[in-house]
Amino acid sequence: MHKLDPSSFSAQHVPDIASIPDLARRCKEELNHYLRGDSAEDSSILQLLVLARLHNNEQTWRVIEQCFTPVVLSWIRRHPRYEEACRVKAERRYLTLALTKFSHGLVEQDMTFSALSDVVRYLLVCINSVLLDTVRSAAWLEKINQHELLISMASALVKLLNRIRLSLLIYRKFINCVVL
Repeated sequence: MHKLDPSSFSAQHVPDIASIPDLARRCKEELNHYLRGDSAEDSSILQLLVLARLHNNEQTWRVIEQCFTPVVLSWIRRHPRYEEACRVKAERRYLTLALTKFSHGLVEQDMTFSALSDVVRYLLVCINSVLLDTVRSAAWLEKINQHELLISMASALVKLLNRIRLSLLIYRKFINCVVL
């Protein structure tokens, strides 16, 4: 990922918000060409991302979501920890988390991309991150729960042993009283 200065785009290369529907169509076409391995121009997607960084409005993000949702869902489903992750959260939640992480990087961390391949790589990083973070968190919570269960069981066992000891003491005293 390279830093690109949005001002490096000429005014004719950064579309205004009114042209978003046409830009959305071109972005989907570019992404489909790229995913099929065809040589693809990636200027529309890069322009859309610059527009999202500059304006950060709902309409632009909706187009980005529409453009990337099928691809992101496909990648989520092919993730090696998909089954495990879906026991923790719904697939749609991972989509939302991945796109949110992507938008945060783009806007809050001021990320820019010089090629569609960089965009795709970062999206894959976002997907992997949210899936693995969730799986690891769930495993960690399970270990804590197991640890707490073991502590609880140990405490119950200590109480039981103390009751048995007390019962034995009472029994011995009773036996000693009867024998004397």
